[in-house]
Amino acid sequence: MSLICYYVRLQPEFVPALCPNPDAIFEEPPPDHLEVMDVDRAYEALAWLASPLKRAEAAHMARLIREPDWPDEDADESVAQLDAMALGEAVAAIEGRATERIEAINFGPGAAGFFPPQRVRALSATMNKLSEAELRARLDFKVMDENDVVPGYWQEEGEDIFLSYVMPAFGRLRRFYASAAANGDAVIVAWT
Repeated sequence: MSLICYYVRLQPEFVPALCPNPDAIFEEPPPDHLEVMDVDRAYEALAWLASPLKRAEAAHMARLIREPDWPDEDADESVAQLDAMALGEAVAAIEGRATERIEAINFGPGAAGFFPPQRVRALSATMNKLSEAELRARLDFKVMDENDVVPGYWQEEGEDIFLSYVMPAFGRLRRFYASAAANGDAVIVAWT
């Protein structure tokens, strides 16, 4: 199953209207009071580049897949290390990892994180501070392939993927959060 991350901006007063029909965000065009954007699967590479936690999670998951006989005590230690790591604002914004959820919004097997306007402003500031140079400094095409960072083929096409796929998605996401913050919007990040 392939998960896509959708970013939805809306004025907070419209959140209750979305609860009975969350799939309205997928209508073409979306309802007038919503702005919906997605960055395809580029969110995975962005999160990996922006977050030490995401890099550690990816390494953990890749090892679980590669080594089905990974000793339980080692795997448990890895999980404990992940649990001790800070989430970080950039990965919260990119992946919608919100402590606040709207249980009434149900995307079936997906999930939705909710950021109220004041949190959107903080996330926008974080995204604006994150630079291409910082993301580029974390590029490690061999490790990205080893950790199955989507879209893959990093060793063969990494520079092109970074410049033509990841960075344009990053720019759209930064502008999305900046616009939402300037407008006093809430943001829902939906995984479906």
